[in-house]
Amino acid sequence: MFLWRKSFILCVLCTLSAHGGDSVILIDEEKYVATPACTTLGTCDVREIGFWTHRYRVGPKDETDLYDQSYGTSLYAWYETGSFDTLKDYVFVQYIHGCVFRSRSTSGGMELHHGMVRNHLDPTRTKAFIHPEWTVDSDDKDPVYNTHISHPDERHFFMQWNDNEGEFPKRRGNLYGKALPPKPRLYTTDLPTQAMASIYHDGSIWAINVSLEFRMCLYREKDIPKEVAIDTHIMAEPLACFDWRSSAVYNHEMKRFDTPTTIVPQCTQMAALPRRNAKGETLP
Repeated sequence: MFLWRKSFILCVLCTLSAHGGDSVILIDEEKYVATPACTTLGTCDVREIGFWTHRYRVGPKDETDLYDQSYGTSLYAWYETGSFDTLKDYVFVQYIHGCVFRSRSTSGGMELHHGMVRNHLDPTRTKAFIHPEWTVDSDDKDPVYNTHISHPDERHFFMQWNDNEGEFPKRRGNLYGKALPPKPRLYTTDLPTQAMASIYHDGSIWAINVSLEFRMCLYREKDIPKEVAIDTHIMAEPLACFDWRSSAVYNHEMKRFDTPTTIVPQCTQMAALPRRNAKGETLP
């Protein structure tokens, strides 16, 4: 049974802990928990699938200085099976659309820079953090979310577990690859780049802007290939999918961060930048 959900639940302003005297202020959250029905896929052992997002800002509680703030969204996704025998039969795959970019106010208007980079389906090279079309969100060639080339044959090594399953994780949990959980339940998290703005010595305002959409899906592990290309579309049927976004774009005219509900044009109007290695050298 394919499950898909998209809904927003506003909450009262909540203050969480943070380092350096700042506070993490919860702006809103979204939570969806499902118990999938048995299907012809043979997935009856999945007891629960859950997705939970927090949209937040980090900074002084009174928000008096915009340039002391940063804004972001984090995801917590988990699943639970009826036995340990089937725990590794399922994996998350995430898709991404949009970009992270820098903008600068000048006397003549605004400059746009796509200098933010990431690894995408290749851990040896970086590319501009821009995805004009939907694509698999993975640093290496394995489309399974949060795998790493250091453990190429252990797709669940970096999955996590903790003893406070009813709370949104505030720090990294126990790695499944190093210790077994007390019950057949695993989770993963995502914390995309935070948006922020700074005033430079010449009076110009530089901003890091985030306009990203995501879709996190749970699949049967055996249905997901070990490698994919950038334009690959996974044809397998997921057990569940969840759409979420991280959106904070600086409005240089109004001097504030906006939260567009669609991907901004700055993420669709640029050709891909040259690919570079870890030293910043251009690669063929």
